[in-house]
Amino acid sequence: MEQRDVAGREFSRSGLVVGIVVLLLAAVGLGAALWFGAKLQQQAQSPEGIAQSILKDRKGAPFFEALRDNYPKEFADYTALLSRRVRDGATREQIRAESFTWMQATTQRHLDEFVQAPHGDLNLYRQMEIQLVETMQQEDVRLCGQYAMGTLRPGTRYPPETAERLIEVAASWITASAGGRDHPADRKIPKGDISEADAVALVTNMRHAGMNQTDLEVWTDPARMARARPEQQCAIGLYLLKGIVEMPHAPADRVTGWLASQKLP
Repeated sequence: MEQRDVAGREFSRSGLVVGIVVLLLAAVGLGAALWFGAKLQQQAQSPEGIAQSILKDRKGAPFFEALRDNYPKEFADYTALLSRRVRDGATREQIRAESFTWMQATTQRHLDEFVQAPHGDLNLYRQMEIQLVETMQQEDVRLCGQYAMGTLRPGTRYPPETAERLIEVAASWITASAGGRDHPADRKIPKGDISEADAVALVTNMRHAGMNQTDLEVWTDPARMARARPEQQCAIGLYLLKGIVEMPHAPADRVTGWLASQKLP
């Protein structure tokens, strides 16, 4: 049978671990940094002025609204940081890099909440991330490959639709994390590898999404994955995301939580 063939011959659970390449926290750190594509206004140097400015920005508003509504202290700390750095005369590039670093640290603090988010919030996040990767695949497959490999960096320029989707993913991540804080699912996340049953179901669904034997072999070999063409890196990342959403609710949420928990200390 297909599942037995996948489990017995094509991968091990340790191979599955090293094959995971889509990093959940990339969207949040990058989403916040997008606002700095615009010139900082001199009249918006106070924390209150910066808050008003970023909430009015059409591109970044969904993310910052989610941050303000769900994590008001982080939003206040963030605008205070921006205010201080603007008044210090920091360059746009310096502020962009510091924004990215700050958001990564904030994301790390709330990962344990994200992994316990209610199913509806996690599923929305997964659907939004699929839309992001599909958009990247169409607009800039090189960026898509970098996203799948977790190698995007601050200062990256994004095509218009990709930037919009990225902000939406970041906002849905914040919302899901707050859901896990307020209504934790008490989900049991594996400490080591995911179970054989979950691994088999995931790879089987990835095959149904279009992954072939060569893709599977590349995905479970980190060196080959790093050398793969952006088109293949992107496609494999998309197979992974689609494979997860096609799993039943409990294992899909468990695998999503397990992926995110790989970033916890």
